[in-house]
Amino acid sequence: MKTLITFFCLLLPTLANSQSVTGTIESVGSEYGNLETSLSHEDIEPLSLEVGDHFTVAHDGQTIRVYFGKTYEDVEKGEWISFLNWEKKLRIARNFANASKTLGAKAGDELNISKIVSTE
Repeated sequence: MKTLITFFCLLLPTLANSQSVTGTIESVGSEYGNLETSLSHEDIEPLSLEVGDHFTVAHDGQTIRVYFGKTYEDVEKGEWISFLNWEKKLRIARNFANASKTLGAKAGDELNISKIVSTE
């Protein structure tokens, strides 16, 4: 019993800091496979994402780590990048790679976004 209580005491701060939001893929870019999501700036605001943060995207049993930046140039070729597009909605992409093909994602699919919280 003592071990179980200790486990929950260690787990609770992590659970308290792990917040997520769910949205859908509204469209997929035909040329580069960028994922245009339904998530607006207001939708992701509870995550307190700032440029330079990382978050996870869960889709169909897969989880990827994504950098929240301003432009594709913020990451190396092939790396995951996200930013708010001209409509102030979250775009998830890969620099010089196809995000849709990598995830097997299509319009209408659900995504779950969670900020990566450092425990340092």
